[in-house]
Amino acid sequence: PVDTGTARFDLVFEVADDAAGGDGMTVTATARTDMFTADTTQWIADELAQSMALLNTFLDQVLAENDLKADRLALVGFSQGTMMSLHVGPRRTQQLAGIVGFSGALIWPEKLQAEIRTKPPVVLAHGTADEVVPAAATESAAKALSAAGIDCRVKMIPGMQHGIDGSGAAFGAEFLTKVLR
Repeated sequence: PVDTGTARFDLVFEVADDAAGGDGMTVTATARTDMFTADTTQWIADELAQSMALLNTFLDQVLAENDLKADRLALVGFSQGTMMSLHVGPRRTQQLAGIVGFSGALIWPEKLQAEIRTKPPVVLAHGTADEVVPAAATESAAKALSAAGIDCRVKMIPGMQHGIDGSGAAFGAEFLTKVLR
């Protein structure tokens, strides 16, 4: 786990694969009742599950519309996009070509080993001066991904804040050129 300092909200989500065995997911939320009503907590959990389902549906549509197999598709994300890519990618039923993540984190790293279905290679780039998503989040993600058997390379960019610079973009482009050959 990554120490992110003081949390603004006491709200925990648990995400699991759909019991039917497809690419869907179920979300369970636990929240402090003095901060969130049950209705609000349920709404947030439903929105998160819907976002993940929409991403999977979108990916399936892109593959079908372009007559591509999953191993010809790579996910590229920045910040929350990285989080979604790292969460959804390894849980898909068909192996993706790879995942590129900038300034992000792995959501629920402790669940990855139990929920992983495929092992797309991953590269992560992160600025050491990032105050939005601490660089330690990428280090933690890389550790969890590697422990799950996913090939993961990391580029830490000294002094960079929350963003993507030329060296990070080049790192991602080199990876994409390799995995999409």
